[in-house]
Amino acid sequence: GLLLDLSHAYLTAHALGIDLWEYVDALPTHALRELHVSGVQPFEGALRDHLPLTEADVTAVRGVLARVRAGAWPAPETVAFEYGGVGPVFDWRTDPGVLAEQLPLLHELFGSLS
Repeated sequence: GLLLDLSHAYLTAHALGIDLWEYVDALPTHALRELHVSGVQPFEGALRDHLPLTEADVTAVRGVLARVRAGAWPAPETVAFEYGGVGPVFDWRTDPGVLAEQLPLLHELFGSLS
């Protein structure tokens, strides 16, 4: 199966200078099993992930859901919100308030698939 990390796909498409969906739709999405989502934002001159979801990130998640609902992709068995993390690398981007705010949104979006 395919583990699609949507923020990594965005970073790759950006680096290649192509549209996110041009990149993602070329992947074997028919084999989607797991989906990882996180926010992508500029920080200190580079795009970073594991950040809070922005409106653009939510739009990308809705794009995945639209493909699933249309029957073009299978529903993922697992969805992981990869915000923040553990240790010094992630300390500056780990705020429990973000989890409290954004997990209900993701639950609402993906709960409609079950």
